Amino acid sequence: MVVMLVDFVVKNFGPFKDEAILTMTAQKGSEHPENYVETKAAGNVLTAAAVFGPNAAGKTYLVEALVHLRYMVLFPTLPNAPMLAYNPFRLSNDTKSAPVEMNIRFIAENVLYDYHLSFSGKRILSERLFYYPNGKRAEVFTRNMDSLEFGRTVKGQPSLSKVISPNTTCVFTAAQFNNKICKSVHNWFFKYLLIMTNPDEAGILEIFVNRINNDAAFKERAINAMKIADFAISDVQGTIKRKKVQDLSGIPVQMKGLMMAAGNEEMNETELYLIHDVGDAGLTHEDKKFPIQLESAGTVRFMKVIGPMLDTLTEGRTLVIDEFGQSLHSKLSKWIVDLFCDKRHNTGGGQLIFNTHSTHLMDQDIFRRDQIYLIEKNGKGESELFSISDFGERKDKVILTSYMDGKYGAVPFIEEGSNL
Repeated sequence: MVVMLVDFVVKNFGPFKDEAILTMTAQKGSEHPENYVETKAAGNVLTAAAVFGPNAAGKTYLVEALVHLRYMVLFPTLPNAPMLAYNPFRLSNDTKSAPVEMNIRFIAENVLYDYHLSFSGKRILSERLFYYPNGKRAEVFTRNMDSLEFGRTVKGQPSLSKVISPNTTCVFTAAQFNNKICKSVHNWFFKYLLIMTNPDEAGILEIFVNRINNDAAFKERAINAMKIADFAISDVQGTIKRKKVQDLSGIPVQMKGLMMAAGNEEMNETELYLIHDVGDAGLTHEDKKFPIQLESAGTVRFMKVIGPMLDTLTEGRTLVIDEFGQSLHSKLSKWIVDLFCDKRHNTGGGQLIFNTHSTHLMDQDIFRRDQIYLIEKNGKGESELFSISDFGERKDKVILTSYMDGKYGAVPFIEEGSNL
């Protein structure tokens, strides 16, 4: 079963005044055929893509746009509440009050879906969903303001127009009313689109501990990955305990007060221990048992990435990571990318999409030209997303050298001899 992201388009969001198009459709080129999956629904779809660019160019905004779209599909918005995802390009009179637009195409259960959303700071302005059963385009619904029409292939849903909130997506509402097609869309966003950003990584360790305690095969693969990564770890152990907020460790007293005032009197506390396989003879098991808090930043980062990575490789998910390579050695981050470009390991057709400053990954021994994206911000504060394949470079061109020389742009300009 093929389950993949085909492309994502965002317009008038953050620094992206005009359309930013990230496509996972493989362009023409014979290099690295192992880097894409052949699909009937959307042709050859890439299994990885990397986005490079200077600080403040907009790399994280691209990930945040996906985060917001995922949230709006999965959850309702309170009536009359503002659209928190509304963040238009503010440096132009033409766009500072204009709608934010997003469009995503993906394959779920071998069927291609095409979903469009447009919204202001107060409500959803337009929403459209099409799908392609048997390869033919069919309308699921079209929404314009308070007008909602379902396609001829969808029966028994017109009454939904009376219950949909102006600031909640039709996809979410229809899925709650058991619309089969919208449930498939909802399920893809929930189960198959995984997004890792720095603020939400805390909960990932809890998920990891739960997995190692309930899935022996997963635990074995995780330990094996840590051995390959040369962390000298022979075992992992963890517990999840329900504790009163006032008894939690590592949280400031003021924060505990705010949490309890909000009604959160109890929370889960995750404990994770790594068992090292080095040390003097005679050391006990407990001597070699280190809490995660004593491990290096790179080890902690790897522990957070490893669970989503293994699930993506085996279950065909799409994993999007903000600041990939952070705290990881260059060989380790390259090894992770290589897994997604190797069908022996990527048995589910999983996808890895990330932004990074790790320019060592801008390597044609790893990626095709259409897998390397750049983001550049111009003098007006507008960001542009483009791929190396847009330049028509030869496949034997040393891209990293040309990039560092500024041929493609998307590098910071630091005037030589500048003084503080």
